[in-house]
Amino acid sequence: MIILTVMAAVLGAAAGIGLGRHLGVRAREQALAQLHGEGRRLELESARQNREMEALRTTRRSLSECLDELTRFAREVNTELDRGRLGRILCASLERMFDARQILVYFTADEGDALELETSRGFGEGSIIPDKVPMGVGRVGWVAEQQRTLSRDEMDRIAAAGTPGRPESEDLFPRLEFLAPMVHDGKTVGVIGVSGGDAIPSDQRRRLLRLTADLGSIALRSSVRIAAISTSANVDGLTRLANRRHFMERLGFELASASRTGEPVSLFLFDIDHFKAFNDANGHPLGDEVLRITGRLLRDTIASSHFAGRYGGEEFIIAMPGTFRGAALETAERVRSAIANHRFPREESQPGGDLTISGGLATFPEDGRTVPDLIRMADAALYRAKAAGRNRVLPAGAPAHEPTFALPLPRNSGN
Repeated sequence: MIILTVMAAVLGAAAGIGLGRHLGVRAREQALAQLHGEGRRLELESARQNREMEALRTTRRSLSECLDELTRFAREVNTELDRGRLGRILCASLERMFDARQILVYFTADEGDALELETSRGFGEGSIIPDKVPMGVGRVGWVAEQQRTLSRDEMDRIAAAGTPGRPESEDLFPRLEFLAPMVHDGKTVGVIGVSGGDAIPSDQRRRLLRLTADLGSIALRSSVRIAAISTSANVDGLTRLANRRHFMERLGFELASASRTGEPVSLFLFDIDHFKAFNDANGHPLGDEVLRITGRLLRDTIASSHFAGRYGGEEFIIAMPGTFRGAALETAERVRSAIANHRFPREESQPGGDLTISGGLATFPEDGRTVPDLIRMADAALYRAKAAGRNRVLPAGAPAHEPTFALPLPRNSGN
């Protein structure tokens, strides 16, 4: 009995030792598994943090490049720019700044009731890009009218919410990721839009686009003012035609070009018959009104490739590049007829009860090869038209060969 008891104790002790060893192995395995899991978690966390750090570095790099581009853009637009060049600079800057996939640039039309497409980039053949967008119509027109910078998601929410005056929910216009108005002095002067710049957070893209739009609007308004100043320097204030200086410059360029290409250039010089008598009878304010109307009739009558100017007093001049004598005479006759058939105020006081013109026409190269020669020949033909009874157009005679050193002075006698 004692032997059995001892053997049982020995066997129990052995079993306990074996169980303890087994439990120790499992504990170690569990601990190792736990350490392995923790190591894997730390590895994944480290990878995530590395990705976030790389994303932050990419964002900082992109933002730094955007700021550099904004600086360059501000420097470029701080010069005298026309609308076309400004549009190209805007498009190029947006492309570099946002690594843009799509870009649109609209400028407000002169009338202020619509936007006109200036430039676009990144749209396929199937895309519908309207050349003109009325204010308030579609997404671009709505952003222009509301003067709000919006993302595509914000535009979709506004459209779906039933907001009065909202943009259409189904807009045929390309749905860009961001649209920003160009506003200056409270007036919308354009709209720019982009898709791209994914490396930059959405709120940062909005701010950058808004800043670009603000800089562009300042440059655009400056270009408009410069253009207005340039126009006022080149345009006769009464008739809105080219003034004499500007006309002569353009005519000189046309003759230089014609000398190289062999193309003709015709010149029509005319004045208003008995204009001094009209002024004496009706006063100079009404005489000025006659000159204004004559300028408008010229703009409405001549071709877009021709250009007209006020030569001086009641004398007007029209240059017709690329026009031979026969076609030029037809144009001159249309001008004469348009003026003769127009009912001018108080024209009944004129001899014959009608306000008319007389003119002469000369053509390069047969009637002269220089600006002074052509004007002298047209002026001589004008005198012949006066002598022949007025209210008519006559071509120049044979070209003169003696040198000409001065242009004929404008006549103010109203003959």
